[in-house]
Amino acid sequence: MKHAQPGNEDVVSVVSDSDRPARRRGFSATVALVIVATLAVAASLVAFSVFRPTPPGLATASVPSEVQLVAEELTDARAVELTAQLGDDASLPSPTSGTLTDSSCTAGGDLVSGGSSFKVGETPLVSLHTSTPLWRDLSYGLKGPDVTALQVALAGLGYDVSETDAFDWQTWSAWDDLVESVYGDTKQGELALAQVLWLPSATISVQSCPVPLGQTAAQGEALVDLANPLLSASVKSYPTDLVPGARKLTLEGVDVAIDEAGAVTPEGLSVLAGTNALAKYAASPDDASIQAELVLVGATTVYAVPPAAVAMTSETGGCVATPDGGSLQVAVVSSKLGRTYVSFPEPPTAAAVKAVAKKDLACS
Repeated sequence: MKHAQPGNEDVVSVVSDSDRPARRRGFSATVALVIVATLAVAASLVAFSVFRPTPPGLATASVPSEVQLVAEELTDARAVELTAQLGDDASLPSPTSGTLTDSSCTAGGDLVSGGSSFKVGETPLVSLHTSTPLWRDLSYGLKGPDVTALQVALAGLGYDVSETDAFDWQTWSAWDDLVESVYGDTKQGELALAQVLWLPSATISVQSCPVPLGQTAAQGEALVDLANPLLSASVKSYPTDLVPGARKLTLEGVDVAIDEAGAVTPEGLSVLAGTNALAKYAASPDDASIQAELVLVGATTVYAVPPAAVAMTSETGGCVATPDGGSLQVAVVSSKLGRTYVSFPEPPTAAAVKAVAKKDLACS
């Protein structure tokens, strides 16, 4: 033990050398325990990360060896935009002169072929669309394209008429029935042009009705003002990857007929002309567009299978294997989201097919 020098009032306490090893040993033991604990935690984390069990929801599902055949109706619907050509404003002239005694004409409404919206004096005017405008009175024996157009129009309205190109008794009888349906009369064997309000399409949209009820309608002067008439319409960009089959357009719950190139047919123009979409387009062609769906006329029955289930024998044909060792011929209709849609020439005789077919599989 060392002592303070004489004359120094401060007392210095000095630890002896024999005390130091004990403290060092305690410190070293503590550090060792901390290191061991840290290593144990780290080892546990590594073990958990490497060997932790896969949750049941994330476990890899077993690949089925068979796929059930479930029928689906495929319309192959595609959203498309239409282009339309509109004519100048037009009007329908009155076929006769007299006081307008009845009218159901309204701005924004429609005139429909086979109906009647006006009555001049005691004569109801029959609204009628024919491909060739009627330009003369008709009687037994007269022939011409106007007669044929009349026969086609009457047949389209459901009357029993044949296209004979001659105004015969059958044609007059159908015309008489149509006039009677709107409470009018005819003369035996005649069609009076004064009774016909010719329409340029089966349904037309009315812009205004210039002759008020009780006023005089003059022959040849406007009885109905029309909005811009629809001259033609077609699909703007016709898709090229379509499922084979005839197509039609649908919009606002109605079907619009088109040809193979996507052009709207004359009958389709009549339907399209009566839609709100065309009315909006006609009001502002630069700002509005006509949207529709392009769909198959008749839905195709298809079955979804894995791509590997089909052994291709041509660009669009192949075979699928049945669980009993047989095979069936299929046509590949389309592919989507990892599934291949196939159709059978006849209803399939198997309820399922193998999920994977041999590449050299042949149809039995």
